[in-house]
Amino acid sequence: MEPQHGDRRAARTHTSLGCAAVRRGARGSRGGAVSAGGRHVLVTGGTGFVGRHVVTGLLKAGYRVTVVSRDRSKAASIPGGAALNVLEADPFAGDFRFPDSPGAMFVHLAWPHLDDYRNPAHFTEALPASRRLVQAAVAAGVNQVTVAGTCLEYGMLSGEIAIDQPCLPISAYGLGKLQLLQQLELLLGASGTVTLQWVRLFYLHGPGQPPRTLMGQLEAAIARGDACFPMSLGEQLRDYLDIRAAAGDFVDIVRSGRPGLHHVCSGRPISVRRLVEMRIRSAGVGMDLELGRYPLPAHEPLAFWGKRSLPEPTVDFAEGQP
Repeated sequence: MEPQHGDRRAARTHTSLGCAAVRRGARGSRGGAVSAGGRHVLVTGGTGFVGRHVVTGLLKAGYRVTVVSRDRSKAASIPGGAALNVLEADPFAGDFRFPDSPGAMFVHLAWPHLDDYRNPAHFTEALPASRRLVQAAVAAGVNQVTVAGTCLEYGMLSGEIAIDQPCLPISAYGLGKLQLLQQLELLLGASGTVTLQWVRLFYLHGPGQPPRTLMGQLEAAIARGDACFPMSLGEQLRDYLDIRAAAGDFVDIVRSGRPGLHHVCSGRPISVRRLVEMRIRSAGVGMDLELGRYPLPAHEPLAFWGKRSLPEPTVDFAEGQP
């Protein structure tokens, strides 16, 4: 899932293998996308913030989708008809197995502990569980694996970040993701028959955003009619993309079949303060900002944004809309 705001810190690591090792094929291509043709896609995390939009996009593109979820009811509102199947199971259970799915694709979006980027469970639990899931998907017959990474793999790099820049994560979350990438490169590279796509998500906002995120908290404050909104100074520059455009990018990457590293980002820096002000203005409410109430996040540089690996989004949404 996409990174969230918070004051999270973990020990620095000095590994950069994952950023360069799958550099080949790092550019996605909308023009090179192939027809879904009813192809089957297995998805974990399909009922989450990112997942619901990605699953909807896959269904609209003509794929048959099986969502693995611990709670079937969470997928009830996803419009899929006969093309959507829900497998009610815990994908992180040690004995979980996918049904036989020769020639299918696997999209792995699930990742726990996103409320605490410092939690060692990101690499002691989420990492090995995710590796087992990918191995289970390959055993079931999939030949393409697409995994959601994070911009926090880059650590404290500043400015525009290209897809092949070195990774020096300082959070447990970024470290867990990067180590998963490195392990999958070895596991799937040895097979020679499975395509690996690693999709680094930058900051996302829009319908269904988690309440703990900056924009989720702002939406709640607007709904309550709060007179003021406490936040940091808001000077930090970030890369925010509407989730609907992001899901379109993600589906295009899946459809392209291009192996390697990919970015899902806007490619345009925006200050957090300006983003918040735009949303308040578009909501038509009177709300003051309590600037400086919270410190700047310690696990992020002051200014960083991604370099897009796809053309500009074909879907355009009004600035500041939820």
